[in-house]
Parts: sequence; C-alpha cells; structure tokens
Amino acid sequence: MKKILIAGLALAFSTSSFNARAEWMTKVEDDLFSGGKEAMLTGSISPMAGIVFDCTKNSLSMAYIEKDLLTHGHQSLKLLS
Repeated sequence: MKKILIAGLALAFSTSSFNARAEWMTKVEDDLFSGGKEAMLTGSISPMAGIVFDCTKNSLSMAYIEKDLLTHGHQSLKLLS
C-alpha cells in the first residue's frame, strides 16, 4: 500500500506543472576601452526583486536588487551586494 501511495504521488508531481516567474532582459554593447564586448543581463525574480549580471572581457559581477518604496510614494531600487 505504501509503494502504491508513493508511486501515485510521484506520478502526480511529475505530470503537474509548476508556475515559475522570471523575466530576463539582455543588453550587449561594444566596450570602447578593451575592444571587446560588454553585456548586462537583468532578471526579475519577483515583483519586488531582481538580479543583475554585468560581464566585461575580464570580469563578471552579480548584484541582487530590491524595490524600495520611499515615504513620498516614489519607487527606487536599493542595491544589495
């Protein structure tokens, strides 16, 4: 009985789809200083947070950002690194 229950749960989880939310935007430009390319990949992982990857010829950096509501009701981005 336990094996049938485990098999049923495994089948249910494998056939159901899970909702994932991610929006990605890429920007690639010529790097005037190195002669190569530079790229920035920005991803929204929730309505209030995102991740930014910045890549140049010799380096890769990553930053986690969150939206912060100011006291005047304006939105800004707070950088957490």
